[in-house]
Amino acid sequence: MTTTLYERIGGEQAVARAVDSLYDRVLADERLAPFFEGADLDALRRMQRQLFAAALGATDVVDERRPLGDVHRGRGIRPVDLSHFMEHLVEGLRAAGLDADELDEAATRLAIVAQEVSGGVGEDG
Repeated sequence: MTTTLYERIGGEQAVARAVDSLYDRVLADERLAPFFEGADLDALRRMQRQLFAAALGATDVVDERRPLGDVHRGRGIRPVDLSHFMEHLVEGLRAAGLDADELDEAATRLAIVAQEVSGGVGEDG
Protein backbone atom coordinates (compact mmCIF):
# COMPACT_ATOMS: atom_id res chain seq x y z
CA MET A 1 0.00 0.00 0.00
CA THR A 2 1.35 3.39 -0.99
CA THR A 3 1.35 6.03 1.71
CA THR A 4 1.07 9.75 1.11
CA LEU A 5 3.75 12.23 2.04
CA TYR A 6 1.30 13.49 4.66
CA GLU A 7 1.24 10.05 6.28
CA ARG A 8 4.99 9.51 5.93
CA ILE A 9 5.89 12.72 7.76
CA GLY A 10 3.56 12.06 10.68
CA GLY A 11 0.19 13.38 9.54
CA GLU A 12 -1.77 15.93 11.51
CA GLN A 13 0.80 16.31 14.30
CA ALA A 14 3.69 17.00 11.91
CA VAL A 15 1.62 19.49 9.93
CA ALA A 16 0.57 21.28 13.13
CA ARG A 17 4.23 21.51 14.24
CA ALA A 18 5.26 22.86 10.83
CA VAL A 19 2.50 25.48 10.78
CA ASP A 20 3.19 26.58 14.35
CA SER A 21 6.90 26.89 13.59
CA LEU A 22 6.12 28.77 10.37
CA TYR A 23 3.96 31.36 12.09
CA ASP A 24 6.33 31.75 15.04
CA ARG A 25 9.00 32.65 12.48
CA VAL A 26 6.80 34.81 10.24
CA LEU A 27 5.36 36.83 13.13
CA ALA A 28 8.89 37.47 14.44
CA ASP A 29 10.03 38.68 11.00
CA GLU A 30 9.75 42.47 10.84
CA ARG A 31 9.33 42.27 7.06
CA LEU A 32 6.34 39.94 7.24
CA ALA A 33 4.66 40.56 10.59
CA PRO A 34 2.82 43.68 9.35
CA PHE A 35 0.87 41.55 6.87
CA PHE A 36 -0.69 39.71 9.81
CA GLU A 37 -1.68 42.67 12.01
CA GLY A 38 -5.28 42.28 13.05
CA ALA A 39 -5.51 38.76 11.60
CA ASP A 40 -7.39 36.00 13.40
CA LEU A 41 -4.28 33.89 13.98
CA ASP A 42 -6.18 30.85 15.24
CA ALA A 43 -8.28 30.77 12.07
CA LEU A 44 -5.21 31.44 9.95
CA ARG A 45 -3.29 28.56 11.51
CA ARG A 46 -6.30 26.26 11.09
CA MET A 47 -6.64 27.12 7.41
CA GLN A 48 -2.90 26.79 6.87
CA ARG A 49 -2.95 23.31 8.46
CA GLN A 50 -5.73 22.37 6.03
CA LEU A 51 -3.79 23.75 3.09
CA PHE A 52 -0.57 21.95 4.11
CA ALA A 53 -2.39 18.68 4.72
CA ALA A 54 -4.17 18.78 1.36
CA ALA A 55 -0.98 19.74 -0.50
CA LEU A 56 0.88 16.85 1.15
CA GLY A 57 -1.71 14.29 0.17
CA ALA A 58 -4.15 14.03 3.06
CA THR A 59 -7.43 12.65 1.84
CA ASP A 60 -9.64 13.49 4.83
CA VAL A 61 -9.20 17.26 4.81
CA VAL A 62 -12.15 19.58 4.44
CA ASP A 63 -10.81 22.52 2.46
CA GLU A 64 -12.80 25.58 3.52
CA ARG A 65 -10.47 28.22 2.16
CA ARG A 66 -11.12 30.67 -0.64
CA PRO A 67 -8.77 30.78 -3.63
CA LEU A 68 -5.39 32.08 -2.44
CA GLY A 69 -5.21 34.70 -5.17
CA ASP A 70 -8.52 36.18 -3.99
CA VAL A 71 -7.52 36.13 -0.33
CA HIS A 72 -4.22 37.92 -0.94
CA ARG A 73 -5.33 40.43 -3.60
CA GLY A 74 -4.79 44.03 -2.58
CA ARG A 75 -2.63 43.25 0.45
CA GLY A 76 0.57 44.69 -1.02
CA ILE A 77 2.39 41.36 -1.08
CA ARG A 78 5.38 41.50 -3.39
CA PRO A 79 7.27 38.54 -4.83
CA VAL A 80 10.10 39.23 -2.37
CA ASP A 81 7.60 38.97 0.52
CA LEU A 82 6.35 35.63 -0.77
CA SER A 83 9.96 34.47 -1.06
CA HIS A 84 10.64 35.39 2.59
CA PHE A 85 7.49 33.55 3.62
CA MET A 86 8.61 30.46 1.70
CA GLU A 87 12.01 30.56 3.44
CA HIS A 88 10.21 30.43 6.77
CA LEU A 89 7.98 27.66 5.47
CA VAL A 90 11.01 25.50 4.64
CA GLU A 91 12.50 26.17 8.06
CA GLY A 92 9.15 25.26 9.66
CA LEU A 93 9.13 21.96 7.79
CA ARG A 94 12.71 21.30 8.86
CA ALA A 95 11.79 22.07 12.47
CA ALA A 96 8.90 19.59 12.19
CA GLY A 97 11.50 16.87 11.64
CA LEU A 98 11.25 16.15 7.93
CA ASP A 99 14.27 14.42 6.43
CA ALA A 100 15.98 15.86 3.33
CA ASP A 101 13.86 13.92 0.80
CA GLU A 102 10.61 14.68 2.61
CA LEU A 103 11.61 18.32 2.93
CA ASP A 104 12.33 18.61 -0.80
CA GLU A 105 9.05 16.96 -1.76
CA ALA A 106 6.97 18.97 0.71
CA ALA A 107 8.62 22.28 -0.20
CA THR A 108 8.04 21.61 -3.89
CA ARG A 109 4.36 20.77 -3.36
CA LEU A 110 3.80 23.79 -1.13
CA ALA A 111 5.65 26.12 -3.50
CA ILE A 112 3.26 25.07 -6.26
CA VAL A 113 0.30 25.93 -4.01
CA ALA A 114 1.96 29.20 -2.97
CA GLN A 115 2.12 30.26 -6.61
CA GLU A 116 -1.64 30.79 -6.31
CA VAL A 117 -0.85 33.74 -4.03
CA SER A 118 0.84 35.52 -6.92
CA GLY A 119 -2.52 35.57 -8.67
CA GLY A 120 -3.57 38.09 -6.06
CA VAL A 121 -0.47 40.24 -5.85
CA GLY A 122 0.13 41.34 -9.42
CA GLU A 123 -1.45 44.77 -9.05
CA ASP A 124 0.63 45.48 -5.95
CA GLY A 125 4.05 44.40 -6.86
